[in-house]
Amino acid sequence: MAVALAGAGASAEVHAAAAATLGWELVAVASRSMARAEARATAWGTRAVAYDDLPAGAGVVVVCTPPSHHLPIARQVLAAGAAVVVEPLLAATLDEADALVQVAEAAPGRVGYGEALAYAPGVLAFLRRLPALGVIGHLAARVTPPAPAERPLAEPGAHVLAVLLLAARPARPLGVRARPGGDGGVAVELELDDGRLASLAIGVGGASLPLWDLEVAGASGVLRLELAPAPLLEHDGAPLALPAPRTPEPRLDEYGYAGMLAALGDDVRAGRRPFMDAAFGRDVLAVVLAAEASMAADGATVAVPLRPAR
Repeated sequence: MAVALAGAGASAEVHAAAAATLGWELVAVASRSMARAEARATAWGTRAVAYDDLPAGAGVVVVCTPPSHHLPIARQVLAAGAAVVVEPLLAATLDEADALVQVAEAAPGRVGYGEALAYAPGVLAFLRRLPALGVIGHLAARVTPPAPAERPLAEPGAHVLAVLLLAARPARPLGVRARPGGDGGVAVELELDDGRLASLAIGVGGASLPLWDLEVAGASGVLRLELAPAPLLEHDGAPLALPAPRTPEPRLDEYGYAGMLAALGDDVRAGRRPFMDAAFGRDVLAVVLAAEASMAADGATVAVPLRPAR
């Protein structure tokens, strides 16, 4: 695969490294600032282009721009015959997200939602073991970023919410309550359509080591996944084996970046709908926006507009 990057920030740097571990050729990098694109292009041994030049000869374009740019760039790239990976959040609004879902439906197998955690070996092992727990009555996650976040429900919240939604399947959220947490962070509660509740606690960040864990309890015990500060999977407190990293930089594998690009490449070649598709990204965005609306309404329950659109 030949890949191009729309965006030249920190996330683009991670995707460039992941592409290199797969042996993919980075053919171009674009940015709102041509000077920044040129600096990145020099560092990565590629060329700088404008957004209007994309896909610039690439078979896949990874879009790591602000969400308001995702829809027009995706349309442009798909119209040129290339595939596209759109980083979280999928779009800036639900209307834009719905439009992107429609665009994806018209381009089967060529639009991926860039939630790398869904391809992390620890997350995949965690999801595979869920059925063995039997009926699950408890789903809870915690995350504390390395630094305070301006919009914590979007970053890092969207990534953890994505894994919570996967763990809750086939149940779907009906409503969201969000309020300030006891430590100054955010406490989120999801009402699922099967009567269960799922919770997410987002810490302020910056005061200690990053933290990310997810715990579910079922009839046959408790399964706990930890991704930060280090990957760990436990069943009733007993560690379970996780695959060894396959990339020179372990975090590229442990957090799913290399696996996501590799899976998308396979999907594009097979014309197959990606595991993380635009419709799933739209659902995550709906939960994030509902949680932000609940925070603004002093913790009132806000309905999640999964279908139909609102």
